[in-house]
Amino acid sequence: EDLSLVRARRFSSEDDGAYTMEESLTELRELASTAGMEVSAVVTQRLQAGPNPKTYIGSGKVRECAELVASLGIGPGGSRRDARRAECCTVVVDAELSPGQQRALENGFNGGSRTDDWMDADRGAIKVVDRTALILDIFAQHARTSEGKLQVDLALHEYRKPRMTRLWTHLERQSGSGG
Repeated sequence: EDLSLVRARRFSSEDDGAYTMEESLTELRELASTAGMEVSAVVTQRLQAGPNPKTYIGSGKVRECAELVASLGIGPGGSRRDARRAECCTVVVDAELSPGQQRALENGFNGGSRTDDWMDADRGAIKVVDRTALILDIFAQHARTSEGKLQVDLALHEYRKPRMTRLWTHLERQSGSGG
């Protein structure tokens, strides 16, 4: 599976002892390779202030990434534009995203077509994965013992729990109160 990497780093004048952007991207590339993915493109952004609370990266970078992923073979809504090109269908963000940020990025990359209802889920739509989900995927692929598999399964459920908002809207019924 081909993917694009996105890295945003807060711009600061003093050395805060953190990894450099290049070191972090190299590590993320290795994590993606371990997960069986191939990097097609890398997008970086230096932030003057903190991360955008809605999308983590700025709205201009969201548009730039959407155009880049579309040029790699996937259009809005998951339609294949050119089968001979690479099929980039995953964007890995080098940070821990909130469920709202992940949903907003998926909507931005898929032309606003993503819904939270599993019945309307687009096959082939662009997925957004953060660093935590990528690491959990690697653990899930490499867990061998039953105890290890259970621990990874528990960690995956804990990670996915807050991301399941409005997942079962198809079961809701209109109700009224009499009285």
